[in-house]
Amino acid sequence: MTLINDKEINDIYILDNTDYTDNNGIKHFHDGLKELNESNVDVYINDFKTRFKKHYPFSIGNFKIKMVFKIKMTNCKNMFYNCSNIKSIDLSSFDTKEVTDMSSMFAGCGNLRNLNLSSINTDKVTDMSYMFSNCNLLQNLDLSSFNTKNVTNMEGMFNSCFTFLYNQINLNLSSFDTRNVRNMANMFQGCENLRNIIFSQNFNTQNVTDMSYRFHSCKNLVNLDLKSFDTRNVINMEGMFEHCSKMEILDLSSFNTKNVKNMYAMFFCCTNLICLDLSSFDTRKVINMGEMFNTCSNLVSLNLSSFNTINTKRMENMFNFCSNLINVIFNKDVDCYLIEKNYKERNKSAGQSELNFIFQ
Repeated sequence: MTLINDKEINDIYILDNTDYTDNNGIKHFHDGLKELNESNVDVYINDFKTRFKKHYPFSIGNFKIKMVFKIKMTNCKNMFYNCSNIKSIDLSSFDTKEVTDMSSMFAGCGNLRNLNLSSINTDKVTDMSYMFSNCNLLQNLDLSSFNTKNVTNMEGMFNSCFTFLYNQINLNLSSFDTRNVRNMANMFQGCENLRNIIFSQNFNTQNVTDMSYRFHSCKNLVNLDLKSFDTRNVINMEGMFEHCSKMEILDLSSFNTKNVKNMYAMFFCCTNLICLDLSSFDTRKVINMGEMFNTCSNLVSLNLSSFNTINTKRMENMFNFCSNLINVIFNKDVDCYLIEKNYKERNKSAGQSELNFIFQ
C-alpha cells in the first residue's frame, strides 16, 4: 500500500508482488491487511474503504485506484459500486476480454470526473445495465472503443449521469452497435445536463421491447434525432420523454408503434413543445394513455388523426394543464365517450384555453 502522507490516504495501489501460486494456478497477492487473489478482487475493491477505516482510524480522503498487476476477470458486476470518494481509476492493466457482465460496474461513483475506458475490452459483454448510473460528476465519457454487438441489456446505463450543474455534456454513441439489445428502459433517465446525444445507423433498436422512461428528466435536451430508431417490437413507451422540458421539436414520424401497449405519461411535462404530429402512430394495442400530454403547457396543436382507441382503457388527465392547447385532431376510430370523459376531468383553471376536438 502507498500512503501519500500520514494523515490521509489519497492513492491506493495494489502492488505487483505475487506471493505464491496455489495448486489451482491462482495467483495470490498480499496487501498487508488481507490476502487478495484473482477471485476476490471485486469484493476487495468494494470493501476497501471499510477495511481502511478499521485499520487507519483517521479521515479518509478522496481515492485514486491504480491496479498495477494484470488480472483476468469474467465478471465486473458492481465492481466499483458506490465507491463515492473515488476521483479516478486507472484501468490500463485490466484484462476484460472474457467479461460478460459489467452491470453497475461504476454505479454510484459520485466523485468520478473522468474515466479512460480505451483499454477495456467489451467484446463478450452482454449486460451493461446501470453501468455508469449516478456518476453525476462525469464531465466527459469517450465510449468510441466499446464493442457492444453482444449486449442485450442497456437498462439505466447512464441513469442519473451528468447532473452536475455546470456540466454541459454531449454524449457520442455513434460507435454503438445495438442490434441485440432488448432493454433500453431508463437508459438516459435523470441525465439533467445532457445537451445532445449522437446516434448513428448502427444504433439499431429493432429488438428493443422496453423504452420506458428512456429520456425521462433529460431537462437540457433541446433536440433528438431519432430517425434511425426502429421501434417495431417496442411494447412499453411509458414516460419515454417525460420532463424533457427544453425539447422544442420532436420528430417521431419514423416511429412504428403497432405493438405498443403502454404510453402512459409519454410526453408528461414537455413544457416547451408547441406542436406535436403523431399522425403516424398506430395505437390499436395501446391500453394506457393516461397523463400522456399532461402539463404540455405550450402545446398549441396536436395531430392524433391516426389514433385508434379500440383497446384503450385509460385516458385520465390526458390533456390536463395543456393551458395553450386549442386543437386536437382525431379520427372516427377514437372512443368519443372516453374523450368526453377526459375533457370533463381536464383542469379548467384561469387562463385555460377552450379545447376543440376535431374528428376527421
